[in-house]
Amino acid sequence: AIAARTYALFQRLSKTAVDYDVTSDVLSQVYGGKTGEKWRTNRIVRETSGLILVHQGKVFPAFYHSTCGGLTEDAKVMGSFDLAPLKGGRACAFCRESPFYRWQRRVTPADVAWAVKQQRGTSIWPVTNFEIVRQTATGRVDQVRMVGSRSLLLTGYEFRHLLGFSTIRSTAFSITRLGEVFLLHGQGWGHGVGLCQWGTAELARRGLRANEILSFYYPQAEVVRLGEVPLRAIPTKEDR
Repeated sequence: AIAARTYALFQRLSKTAVDYDVTSDVLSQVYGGKTGEKWRTNRIVRETSGLILVHQGKVFPAFYHSTCGGLTEDAKVMGSFDLAPLKGGRACAFCRESPFYRWQRRVTPADVAWAVKQQRGTSIWPVTNFEIVRQTATGRVDQVRMVGSRSLLLTGYEFRHLLGFSTIRSTAFSITRLGEVFLLHGQGWGHGVGLCQWGTAELARRGLRANEILSFYYPQAEVVRLGEVPLRAIPTKEDR
């Protein structure tokens, strides 16, 4: 609740060129509407009312995700964020019970070609190769190349968006060629930045309090109450 409030507040403070702050999809804050609310989570929202995270007195984008798969990621993959609480590299074995901790996905050349045609309006058929070009410091896919009638270089994020965020659950995957099929061995669900929700649930079951969990996933951040600090968002590199 504290992380979600902080993220929404950062968006409100930093988004000045559009008429909205957040959206209800996986690219922002997933919200299923009033009917998706539960009494227990509403109670937690009330009990933490006004509590937010800050770093050096400023509100920052407190990213979170479903399952990190064992290691959190640097927020640089999300944009020009170079912040101590979002540096990633936190070893997290607490999300092992997540059904998304490890996953596999078969991707055929036809799957790739169809997705490229639908979303980019261009044909790369026949697809002959699909490979990882570069990885991030934590081992997630930074760039992939698909080779067919032409070569297409995509970021890991763009590849997930191409085939679907529920199909390619994260950029933490390797590729094995099995005949004409590419087998992806992956781990985690989401971008891996900030708070791991399945890890948080396990830490809470072990008796850790909110402040302790937030300190683990957002090191050097502190919890304050609205009104205790001026409402200023940490500027991105584009703002400077």
